[in-house]
Amino acid sequence: MVYQQKPWLKIYDPSLDEHVNIEHKSLYDFLQGSANLYNEKPAFTFYGKVWSFNDTKVRKHNR
Repeated sequence: MVYQQKPWLKIYDPSLDEHVNIEHKSLYDFLQGSANLYNEKPAFTFYGKVWSFNDTKVRKHNR
């Protein structure tokens, strides 16, 4: 029986399938996609300073 092998399934919502397809992306791709999608929305706050998703993008600096 599946529940004996995977006891956590009994707490899943009945409408959920036990098999989930997850798109595998690198952390870099995930963050770039979030930055493109959420642009100027807050990404995180650190010591009172708020960074937007765009602020987290890697930028090329002129030297």
